[in-house]
Amino acid sequence: MEAWLSEYQGSSNTQRGDQASQVVTASNLNTASTDAPSAGLGISSLAELALKPSIDHALETGNIQDIEQLMWLPGKAEAILSMLKAYNPFPGAALLLLAQVLNYLGLRKHADLSNFALSTTLILPLVNDLKFRDLQALDLSHNKFVTIDSIHAILEIVSGLRRLIVLETSITDQSLFASSKPQALLQSRITHPPPFD
Repeated sequence: MEAWLSEYQGSSNTQRGDQASQVVTASNLNTASTDAPSAGLGISSLAELALKPSIDHALETGNIQDIEQLMWLPGKAEAILSMLKAYNPFPGAALLLLAQVLNYLGLRKHADLSNFALSTTLILPLVNDLKFRDLQALDLSHNKFVTIDSIHAILEIVSGLRRLIVLETSITDQSLFASSKPQALLQSRITHPPPFD
């Protein structure tokens, strides 16, 4: 019996056609193994399982160079970014790694930091970094540590910022619109839920 009978013979051979349909070919095997995680089974690869402890260790030791070298592998930068979102509160030691991942993914102009538990003391050095001087849009949504003072400090540091999204933060409508800073400056660049009156 030949392993790849259906690969090399046409369908005209009906005598051995039934046997060929039961043979597992290399292409079927590859398709089955790669489709399993994406089929919703929730099975992670060994590399994905080892990434989180590797990030934890790198942050504990302060040596993130090995993690930075993983970013060029397909899908690893996105995986590292999603794993960094899980830290609550966000560790200061991970700030450089976050900046490197955002830079690698090309998010220097439109940085999506939503769902990160970043305090103002961590956001300011990140947006003040030279890599983010061209920052035009910043999403800080779903972060309870963002305050109206954070907004003022960010607007002072990043002069070219055109859009700042602060949905579901600790900022209230009253604090946003009762600010001592010029309201035109704030309202032209901030996306925040409008007050419901």
